[in-house]
Amino acid sequence: MTTPLVPDGSDALSARPRYFDARSRSVWTTTLVFTILYAGFSVAILQSFVVTSFDNAIIEQAVSGLAHLGAPVADIEGPGRIYFADHFSPVLGIVAAFYRVFPHAITLIIVQSVLLGASVGVVHTLGRTVLSSQTAAGFAVVYGASFGLVNSVVCGFRETSIAVLLLALAGSAFVQGRWRHVAWFSVPLLLVKEDLGLTVAAIGFVLLLRPASRRIGAALVVTGAAAMAVIIGWAVPHLGDGRGSAYATSVTSMARTLFENPILKAVTTILTFGAAGFRSWWSPWVLVAVPTFAWRFTSPKEAYSTPFWHYSAVLMPVVFVATIAALARATHRQRLVAGYVAAALTGLTLATTTLVQVTPAYQAVAEGRPEDARRAMAAIPEGSSVVTDESLVNQLVSKHPTYYFWTVEACAAPDYAVAYVTLEAPRHVWGGHVADAQRFATLEEMVSFTESTLEAHYEEVLTTGNYVVLERDSPAPVAPCDR
Repeated sequence: MTTPLVPDGSDALSARPRYFDARSRSVWTTTLVFTILYAGFSVAILQSFVVTSFDNAIIEQAVSGLAHLGAPVADIEGPGRIYFADHFSPVLGIVAAFYRVFPHAITLIIVQSVLLGASVGVVHTLGRTVLSSQTAAGFAVVYGASFGLVNSVVCGFRETSIAVLLLALAGSAFVQGRWRHVAWFSVPLLLVKEDLGLTVAAIGFVLLLRPASRRIGAALVVTGAAAMAVIIGWAVPHLGDGRGSAYATSVTSMARTLFENPILKAVTTILTFGAAGFRSWWSPWVLVAVPTFAWRFTSPKEAYSTPFWHYSAVLMPVVFVATIAALARATHRQRLVAGYVAAALTGLTLATTTLVQVTPAYQAVAEGRPEDARRAMAAIPEGSSVVTDESLVNQLVSKHPTYYFWTVEACAAPDYAVAYVTLEAPRHVWGGHVADAQRFATLEEMVSFTESTLEAHYEEVLTTGNYVVLERDSPAPVAPCDR
């Protein structure tokens, strides 16, 4: 295992730690270039009306609630549903401050792009601290283009983008032997997502391996484990009226699911470590990745085991920091091999992602889908409540109280209903996974489902392309939804 790149136990060093080299033009270049690329790619996907995920809309509703000093309600998950009952993420309050000033989905995209771009700068700076400038720049570029970060960008805003930056900082502090700083960057992870308590505990375990950092390590192990127990065992069930979270449910079936889909899990594992050239195993910091692999591979939800979506984002700073630490004591040949392998695998995954995303986006634009979608949204007065399917949910949330067809209740009484009506099978673009949602094949099916579910009468007001807009023309229920 590697040793810190400073004397063991020297938490009070004469030299200042380097987390972001603001004097380096190359660090600023990689940071800004990737920030702009992330933001541009995300905005392009949003404006093409190609559906990659609609969690961005769910989180935007929660952030909007916090921005107006209210509860983080995500009506898309069900009228009055508290988002923290699914994912405990109080750190969204920071994002809410920006959203209060700029209340739009693009605000979340820009925040995520800045966070991920900043993590590129942190990794680049760490590389410059222990490697040559060229090698550091190369690994920073490969890190920024790694499949975990790019897939997260594709899927829209995720609170885990905050964890990516914190883990990059914590890893950099570890490599530089700044044990207290490791703790400072690690503890806030407890406010990002419910499963990250185990990651904090894992960081503590890594610190336990060094005599000089054992006290801090022990504190992190206890803090991480205790915090997760409280969050999963009390906070999440309390916020969800006893319904608990998907993560807590998956723990009960870990023995049964661990060895399911072995090929899929092997591919995800190989891509994760291969993204950094398979050198991260030579650093103890790689152990920080174990909890994320554990909960993903023991969950009954297959999507968690795939390399798609955003689930690998938090692993990227871990494996790249571990790789940089290992390469600090590697031979020139070993560095070259690691660099070539990382570049080759990243190029392959990046090309695949680009092809999978650009092709349907181009087709959607060529078919005139964005124009049809905008006409459909224009038919809904701003501020009116609306129930929709996945096709427009990300775009409607910013200006409308929005519900989802398959979680809405009659008490919500949305003023409008809009859906993409087609005989095509409903599929999320990224990963080719069939969506949980259904899709209406005909206007009659949409009207019938809407009226029976919402116990109200709706009339068609517009059909443009495949988009159909209905308006409620009967009184709303007297009793509102119980929040």
